[in-house]
Amino acid sequence: MEQEIIDIYSKSDDKTASLLSNFSHFPFTLDGIRCEGMEGFLQSLKFFRKSTQRKVCALWGKPAKEAGTEQKIWKRLRLVHWNGKLYRRSGKAFSLLIGRAYHQMYLDNPEFRRALESSRGKRLAHSMGGHSKAETILTEEEFVGHLNRLRDGKP
Repeated sequence: MEQEIIDIYSKSDDKTASLLSNFSHFPFTLDGIRCEGMEGFLQSLKFFRKSTQRKVCALWGKPAKEAGTEQKIWKRLRLVHWNGKLYRRSGKAFSLLIGRAYHQMYLDNPEFRRALESSRGKRLAHSMGGHSKAETILTEEEFVGHLNRLRDGKP
């Protein structure tokens, strides 16, 4: 029997698929900085200035995505920033930072936890996601990996 797939997409007709999207409004606080959703946090990593990061963190959904769209220097340098610290996009420290953000969002949002729990027994996918760390702030593999880790009870 083939495992059911949940293809995560913010505009999906499947409620679980849309709730698990980074565009969802699931606020969390990381390192003392309030983020209105995962997309705002991820896009904020493209900016060096703390004040700009905080403004982007205050966004969620499509406005958050749009805020980071034109910021491309991180792709050339392969470097991102969080709260005054520099991270290599493909480095272990970056992966740990993203993991902490997802874990905090998980802790702070019962609705996110319920959506993730409801996906148990199904395979998560994000077919519209990118695959190159040089081209996207979070690859499909990284995104789904963090969700699977949380769903499996591994902070």
